Amino acid sequence: MGNWCINASQKIQSISDLQYFNSVSLKVADRDHVGHITGESQCFVHLPGPIHQQSLLTTVYKLPLRICGSVLPSLNHLDGKASPSLDTYAILSKNGCLFCILFDGHGTEGGKIIAFCKKFMLDFFSENFQKFEESPKETIIEMVHQCDEKLSQSGISCSLSGCTAVVLVMNKEGIHVGSVGHPQAVLASLPSDDSPTQNDEASIEIGDEIEATQYIRSIEPSRILAPIALTLKQKPNHEIEFKRITEAGGIVERMVDDLGQPIGPYRVWLNPGNLPGLTTSRTIGDALAKEIGVISTPICNSFKIYTGADQFIVIASNGIWDVMDQTEVINFVEKFRTSCKGKSADYPANATNSSIARLLCEEARYRWFGIVEKQNAMIDDISCIIIELSNVVPTMPTGESAKVTASRALEPWKTIAIDSEVYVANKHAIRNDPARGSMTTGEIHNEIIEAAMEIIREKEEEGESNQNALELL
Repeated sequence: MGNWCINASQKIQSISDLQYFNSVSLKVADRDHVGHITGESQCFVHLPGPIHQQSLLTTVYKLPLRICGSVLPSLNHLDGKASPSLDTYAILSKNGCLFCILFDGHGTEGGKIIAFCKKFMLDFFSENFQKFEESPKETIIEMVHQCDEKLSQSGISCSLSGCTAVVLVMNKEGIHVGSVGHPQAVLASLPSDDSPTQNDEASIEIGDEIEATQYIRSIEPSRILAPIALTLKQKPNHEIEFKRITEAGGIVERMVDDLGQPIGPYRVWLNPGNLPGLTTSRTIGDALAKEIGVISTPICNSFKIYTGADQFIVIASNGIWDVMDQTEVINFVEKFRTSCKGKSADYPANATNSSIARLLCEEARYRWFGIVEKQNAMIDDISCIIIELSNVVPTMPTGESAKVTASRALEPWKTIAIDSEVYVANKHAIRNDPARGSMTTGEIHNEIIEAAMEIIREKEEEGESNQNALELL
C-alpha cells in the first residue's frame, strides 16, 4: 500500500519510474510540547483524486498552444478527509487571445470567494475583450480592483477571508501577467548556450529540522531549460510593502512558539491584536487587512514571446511552490510533457492516462508526504496550469539562442519593477520559513540588486524621485 517512492539518492530518469497510487502509509513523528520527536505513529491515508481538470488546444496569432490544468484538494491525514478545495482556475481562448486565471483561497469563506472571483473575471474578460488587446496591463489592474470592490458588496463575509491570484493574458504583443499574493508563474526557455548548468539536489526547506527524505529526489532533465520568473511573491517584509503597511498602522511580525522563538513567515497584524495574520501584502478580499495597508493592486509584467526559445509556462499555487523550486518544476515538466497522453482521473496515475498538469500536482503531493511525516501538517491544495508553446525540440540557427538571451537580458527587471520604478527587496527578508505560503522560489541575484541600486542612484543624480513607486504601491 502506498504512493510510489524512490530512494533519495536516486533520480527520476524515465517515464517508467512515474506512477502514483491513491493510498499511502505514512510514519508521522510524535512530538512533545517543546517539539522534540518522541516516537512515530503509522497512518494509512486514502488520497482524493483530481477534482478539476481541463485540456485545451488553441492558437494565439499562429502560435499553436497545448494547455492543461489540474487541482488536487487539501487533505488532513488525521481523519483522511479531503477538505473543500480553496484552489481553482479557468482557461479561456477568444479570437486569438488566451486568458488564464488561478486562485488560491484562504479563510472560512475562501471557497465562496474563489468561485465569485472566477466568475467575475471570466465575465469581465468576455465583456471587455478589446481592452485586453489594447492595454492588457491596465485592464488586468482594473479587473482585479473591480473584482475586489464587487466582492466587498456581494454579501460574502470577507473580513478574514480572501484569495490570491495570477492572471495571464497572451496575445500578439506577448505575455502579460498580473499577480496578487503568493501564486507564481514561470516561463521555461532555452538557455543562451548548450552548456550544462548546475542542477542541485532537491530538498524540503520548510523547517530547519527537515532533511532529505525518501520523498525528496532530483529529476534528471532531458535537456537544460532556464526558468524565467513572470511573477514575484508579495511578502509583507519586503521593503516597500513593509513601509506601506506600517504607515497604515499595521504590524509586520512573525509568530512565536511556546519558548518565545519566532516561527513561520512574517505576517500582517492589527496594532494591537492577533488578527488577521496574513502572510501576503496583497490580496483580494480580506477587508480587515485592507484597513492596515494590504492592497489588491496586482504587480503586472509584460514579456515578449520568443517562439524559437520559449517552451512552456507553469502557473501554480503554493501547494506546488512550497515543495518544489522553479528549476525542479521545469525539469519535471520538460522531462515528461511529451509522453503525457491522457486526461483521466484514474489511479494509478501515469503518463498514459494523465495530463502533465495532473502529474505535476501528483508529484507535489508526493513531496508533501515528507512534511506530513516530519511536521504533522495538512497537505495543502495543489493546482497548476501548464501552457506549452512548443511540443517539439526546436532547431535554432547558430547564435540565435544567444541573441534571444541578450534581447531578454533586462526582462527580469519587469518581475521586480512597478511602472519602471525598481523595487528592491529587503535584504533582511526571511526565506524558506516553516509554514505554507512562505517559500520563496528562485533568488534575486546580487548583480540584479546592484544594477537596481545603480539605476536608483542615476535617477537621484538626475533629480528624479522614486516616490512614484511608493504612491503606486
